[in-house]
Amino acid sequence: MASRISIALVQVAAGTDSEYSTRVRLRWFVDEVRMPGSIAGQLAEEAGYSRYHNLLDALGQRTGLTPSEVRQLSHNDVRELLDVRLGLAVTPAVSR
Repeated sequence: MASRISIALVQVAAGTDSEYSTRVRLRWFVDEVRMPGSIAGQLAEEAGYSRYHNLLDALGQRTGLTPSEVRQLSHNDVRELLDVRLGLAVTPAVSR
């Protein structure tokens, strides 16, 4: 159920800003990959990545972590990861 909701959010966000969409998909992935029995490759597909390698690139570029490393993070480290490195804060555009 959660994955269908997350995918719907990704589809809505995809039309507006690709970085925002990427962060939404990665945030969903980080939450899901920590569940017991989760399969990272399958989750990558559910998050909308055509190849697992694409998810690895996106996750690595934004967090410096692999799915295995994400699984090993403490609860507090995951919260920091989601709030800081994968935060969804919108920065106002600077007018010139």
